[in-house]
Amino acid sequence: MNKKDIDKLLMSILSEKGLNAKYDIGFVKEAYADLHEVQKSGHLQKVLGALLKISVNPLTKDQGGYGEPLGNKYGFNLTGCSAVKIKGKASIRIAYKVIQDDSMVKVLIIGVRRDDNMIYKETAKRLNKLLKELEKE
Repeated sequence: MNKKDIDKLLMSILSEKGLNAKYDIGFVKEAYADLHEVQKSGHLQKVLGALLKISVNPLTKDQGGYGEPLGNKYGFNLTGCSAVKIKGKASIRIAYKVIQDDSMVKVLIIGVRRDDNMIYKETAKRLNKLLKELEKE
C-alpha cells in the first residue's frame, strides 16, 4: 500500500462521513511497512478509522483531541508525540508527531502491542530520524 492508495482511502472515507481533514497524514518510510503488516492481519479498517480521527483533530485529549501525550516512556523521550490505542483482539498503537507549521501529522509507528518497550524504542528511533530530516529543511 503506497501513499496514493492511503490518501485515496482516507479521502474517500472522509467524504463519505462528511468530515474535513484539518491535517494531512504523512508516514515515515518505515510506517508504510507497518501499515502493510496491519493490512495482512486484517485490522486495516480500524487503523484507517483512527487515522481519520487523527486527521480531523490530532491534538491530545487534554486539548480536545483524540491522542494521548507520550512524554517519557520506558526511558525514551517522546515529548511532543501522541498515541492512539485501538483496542480489540489485537491491541494496536499508532504513535505520531504533529508538525504544526505544515498542518501535518507524521505517523511514526503502527504496531501491534506485544511489547511496549519495543514499540517505544522503535518510535524514539524513528522520531530522531524525522527530527534530523526536518532540521535539514
